[in-house]
Amino acid sequence: MAAGADSTILRPHIGRLTKLRPRLALAGAAVVCVFSIIGALPSTYALPLVGVLTAWSANSDATAARALAPSSRNLIIGSLALAALTVVSFQSQLERLLIVSFGTDLPSAIVTLLAVGVLALPVVMAESSSRIADLPADRMVWSKRNLILALTGLVTVATWHATVGLSFVVLAALVLGLPVVLVASRIRHARHGVLELGFWRNPLRRGWGMHRLQLLNIVLFVAVMGLVALAGTFDIIRLYLPVGGYPLFQVAFVAGLVTLVILALVPLSHVYWGTNLAVAAGSVFLAVQLITMFQPPTDPVTIGSPLSEEWFVSQGGRAELVNYHYVTSAQRDAFDIVQIVDGRTHQPGSTNLDSYHIFGAPLLAPESGVVTSVVDDLADQPIGSADYEHQAGNHLVIDISEGRYLMLAHLREGSIKVEVGDRVTAGQVIAQVGNSGNTTEPHVHIQALNLPWFELADEDIVELLRTVRTYPLVLSDVLLTRNGSKSEPAVVDPRRGDFVRPVP
Repeated sequence: MAAGADSTILRPHIGRLTKLRPRLALAGAAVVCVFSIIGALPSTYALPLVGVLTAWSANSDATAARALAPSSRNLIIGSLALAALTVVSFQSQLERLLIVSFGTDLPSAIVTLLAVGVLALPVVMAESSSRIADLPADRMVWSKRNLILALTGLVTVATWHATVGLSFVVLAALVLGLPVVLVASRIRHARHGVLELGFWRNPLRRGWGMHRLQLLNIVLFVAVMGLVALAGTFDIIRLYLPVGGYPLFQVAFVAGLVTLVILALVPLSHVYWGTNLAVAAGSVFLAVQLITMFQPPTDPVTIGSPLSEEWFVSQGGRAELVNYHYVTSAQRDAFDIVQIVDGRTHQPGSTNLDSYHIFGAPLLAPESGVVTSVVDDLADQPIGSADYEHQAGNHLVIDISEGRYLMLAHLREGSIKVEVGDRVTAGQVIAQVGNSGNTTEPHVHIQALNLPWFELADEDIVELLRTVRTYPLVLSDVLLTRNGSKSEPAVVDPRRGDFVRPVP
């Protein structure tokens, strides 16, 4: 009797909380947006939070959730969201147009507002009177929450791809974290009886055509993601995990992919458009990245090793998944190198610059030519700080003939041994590796371009974007170790995860 009375008393409070939830969720999303606008929270982190909070405002009840109405209103709203998503996804290709239209300070703010619009627009979509649970199981459905969550994934990957060139971080987080969320979701939905528990036993049964398409969609995504991992996309993670942690990451990554396929064999009663379009878009994105990554270089520049000892490619290749420079036209074909000893770029427990194995290493001229630009008076940055005003830090540029110039950046203060006009010979010691400019740790940034200098701060950005051209770099006379296999090809096309050693 007392228990029943308590339930009766609590029911109105639960009802009020349920009604308040959408407002609280949207208010939370608005607060996150404000923090992002004032610079307290980067948009790369703010957008997924906005998406999750916005999705939380939509009806999530497994039996009461309603489908979106097939109305002209929803078609217009969906078209606007798709147009905004297109700008967010292709902002690196639209860089010059955005700068011309909004100046150099506003493009990122405009794109962020468009991204928020992508996530917010589905909130005002009209729902039909039909409950999803009452619709035929062989019909694909739309729902607000599913659509917002799908768009959140797309916007997050697109933002990390086009702004910081680190979409692999989001992809790794999705493969590791999403299966856990989906398992919990499947358990909750099982209690409501909205799972097709018999699908895995007889997936060819009549009426499960959409579920079969969904399974195929997910299997394709998992297969392409596996190829992406084999291409070295996640190899840089080894530098930030404890010794022995990377093999554990690889095991967890494979387990996550396998879990996604298993969950596709135990699907919800209804197949959702949002989920499947997001998965299909992910497969296309990964496939395009792979194709770009493995295309032979066009009009490459051949150089020798810039170091006399073995080094590791932390950023390099012709796709954003393996090279964050790729989304910036002025650095598209650049690559970064570090040195690794016992799986680490530095001595454990120390963040002093001298503890980094590459710091102070003699830098060799990779090719013969004439020095056209030298900057040598900028301080090396302590770990955790960066010089955003001087992106390249101390650097030098060498004219290697035929209108091509080789730049080596982030050099040690006062270490450059040559001056403008000097002729250098391939293999000659010309400087030391440092940590000057916009850098997170000591490394060498190398790129070939068509300009004899690299002073971004003093130039017209629009004119620079219009005139600058970079060239792919390939290496000669080196030993390559890729995926554990050693080879000595005529030329090496460096990619993230490669170990390179000069051949005497």
